[in-house]
Amino acid sequence: MGRDTAWQEFSMRLTDGGLAALDAARAADQRALQAAGQAIVDTCFGCHDMFKPDAPTEGLLHVPHYED
Repeated sequence: MGRDTAWQEFSMRLTDGGLAALDAARAADQRALQAAGQAIVDTCFGCHDMFKPDAPTEGLLHVPHYED
């Protein structure tokens, strides 16, 4: 997969994740919202690994912790 193709794929995954999150929020479906959020995070990490591997992360993974 070339870089242009990979960029387009990551862009589409991010868009799909955002739309899935919107649908989940509208449906008040917490599990679907969490799944959409995880898909977005996975897409971000994959894209940054490929295109910005030297971008600082401060060694932190920001994960919200919610009460069930």
